[in-house]
Amino acid sequence: MEKGKPVFYKELSWPEVSAIFSEKHTVLIPIGSTEQHGHHLPLGVDLFIPEEIAARASEKTGVSVLPTIPFVPCSWHECFPGAINVSAEVVIKALVDIAESLEQYGVLNIVLVNGHTGGCDSTLVVAADEIKRKTKCSLYIASVVDLALDDVLEISTSPVLGHADEVETSKMMAIRPDLVHIEGVKASNIEPRSKYLSVNYRRRSKILFRTGKEDWKRLAPDGYIGDPSVATAEKGEKMLKAISDELVCFLNELEKGSVI
Repeated sequence: MEKGKPVFYKELSWPEVSAIFSEKHTVLIPIGSTEQHGHHLPLGVDLFIPEEIAARASEKTGVSVLPTIPFVPCSWHECFPGAINVSAEVVIKALVDIAESLEQYGVLNIVLVNGHTGGCDSTLVVAADEIKRKTKCSLYIASVVDLALDDVLEISTSPVLGHADEVETSKMMAIRPDLVHIEGVKASNIEPRSKYLSVNYRRRSKILFRTGKEDWKRLAPDGYIGDPSVATAEKGEKMLKAISDELVCFLNELEKGSVI
């Protein structure tokens, strides 16, 4: 492996895996949803973004990046063509199986880089509990927003940040500008009727809730919440750097020993 380059698990031979895990006991796994992101973004937004962040962190730390998990719960997005929903039970079982395999080779820390953010957090927390109970591994969930939320909020200019918004669009402009088409896109800032509920992470919901297909169609009639029109690649690059830098710091802490 060359120094200063990401370490992709799928490119390694078994002797290389053995050598890496004799020194490093942490892996990164990008995880996200295959779902609609409005007219202006591709179905793979939740995959492209965590893959990019994981690769940047791997480049600086030498921590291996496992293949991306591309399917998680997202049934509310099936009101638009393209979404592939996988049940929470399937995702939890898969993650436990992965942890049990990795444990054999000396892995102690599994860091999910979660591109679906709040969309599957509850599923991943249950998986973390099961992994802790059944193995010596710990599962950590690093959201591609929350990891550097203060920076993301400061860099963004639109009042509503929700889905396929200024944030995701800016990141995609920095990663894959060829897949971004914001011509004619306008702000869509519909919020839930109750003041206690929110889909805007500038104003977090006071009460946890879930949306169904009909709810989502009302909140996001064109598939997005926020204002993608103000997105720029420059903003996206700043966000990606802030998030990947925070992830690098956490990975370095993990490799030094217990973080709890």
